[in-house]
Amino acid sequence: MATAPQIETQRLRLVAFSEKHLVERYVSWLNDPEVVRYSEQRHSTHTLESCREFWKSFDGTPNLY
Repeated sequence: MATAPQIETQRLRLVAFSEKHLVERYVSWLNDPEVVRYSEQRHSTHTLESCREFWKSFDGTPNLY
């Protein structure tokens, strides 16, 4: 997978999403109806394993986003 640039200011640090971010808190957020109200993600129920499988599907691709 390609590497996204890191952006940092005095008050903000944006880093590329990585497999280490795949934790229960992320899955909980992804399953929150209020958070995904206008997203196509609202039609699915996600698990830690389904998120890992999705993440792995990008391995070896040049996609950043």
